[in-house]
Amino acid sequence: MEVPLTGDFGQNFDTWTGVDRAPQLRRAIDPDLDFLIETRVRLAPDSAPPASSPFLAGLVLYYGGTDIIHWNIGQQRTINGQPTNLFLERSGINNIGHGWADGLLQGEAVRLRIEKRCDSYHFFYRGSADPTWTHAQTITIPTPLESIGLVMKTWGGGASFTADFDYFDIVEAGPRAAFTVDPEEGQEPLTVTVDASASTSPNGALTAYSWDFGDGSTAEGVTSDHTYQSRGTYTIRLDVTDESGDQGQAANTVRAAFRSDGIAPWTLQDIGEPSPAIEGGARLEGDACLRVLAGGAGIRSRSDQFSFAYQQLPTPGPFIARIGEAAWAGRGRIGLMIREDLDPDSRFAAIVFADTGFRGLRYSFLRREEKAGIVRTTNSSENF
Repeated sequence: MEVPLTGDFGQNFDTWTGVDRAPQLRRAIDPDLDFLIETRVRLAPDSAPPASSPFLAGLVLYYGGTDIIHWNIGQQRTINGQPTNLFLERSGINNIGHGWADGLLQGEAVRLRIEKRCDSYHFFYRGSADPTWTHAQTITIPTPLESIGLVMKTWGGGASFTADFDYFDIVEAGPRAAFTVDPEEGQEPLTVTVDASASTSPNGALTAYSWDFGDGSTAEGVTSDHTYQSRGTYTIRLDVTDESGDQGQAANTVRAAFRSDGIAPWTLQDIGEPSPAIEGGARLEGDACLRVLAGGAGIRSRSDQFSFAYQQLPTPGPFIARIGEAAWAGRGRIGLMIREDLDPDSRFAAIVFADTGFRGLRYSFLRREEKAGIVRTTNSSENF
């Protein structure tokens, strides 16, 4: 998120050029809040200062008055025999912490991170080629923190330069859980692979990965496979734990669609204008079961909207039709219909069953005697 322009200088958040003081973009922060802040900063190579020129650009913690902590990229120095170009300083106290990032003057980006836990502040960095975060220092500061943000500075005749801040993020402290799902949707039974290798923690190694697949199944590990047997939209939840015992969470959804297949000698047709919002589906299961996914408003006064599994009758009749057994989920209706044609306003005769809940099943006789005519209904006098 963009840091509000609460500093005194009103510099542009994204790119600062040629300053000779310490402009800051700051936002107030609850002094009791534990958090993690992060930015990615790079120097513009065509205006990069000489390696030894005094400059800095990075994160700032403001405690009031002149009490400021900088965690920044800066001029090249040698500390304890080691070259450094990342520095942690507090109001003139130098060399509290340091590090090195390759390619800084050539425009390579560096990510800087500060994590606050109670009165402890942990400082990390990660160069563009670094596979993991490097811990630079941890310090304890009991002084209440007032604000956080970004800072850039030259001094003592330092050269003008340009720094680009790609982003500024603030999140609650702790591990960052992240994972991918492949595939995210498909027909039932749907087997998915989840991968949490993108999860990170500034506190050290992640020690546990716990999965909840949203259908009562769970698993452990960085990766896992799971199969959804039934149609539905499921929420997959991941909990990660680091070696400090802190946890982070993430969630994604996956959709298992109804699996349709050939149902010969039956044919499935969505009837209605418009068609049902949920497209119908059907498949045969064994010799005696036709499983149907159906939607729509149902049998309406002069125009129907539903999914219709049918066979073409060979002669004008008469016919006797029978349902031996039926089972379905929810409060939908299912039944047996003889229909003149597939138009929404066709003549028909039907017996339809509905689940009334605790009162049991109720059946109704319905008929439309004339094309586009009204539907006449006779309800059962008792439930069963």
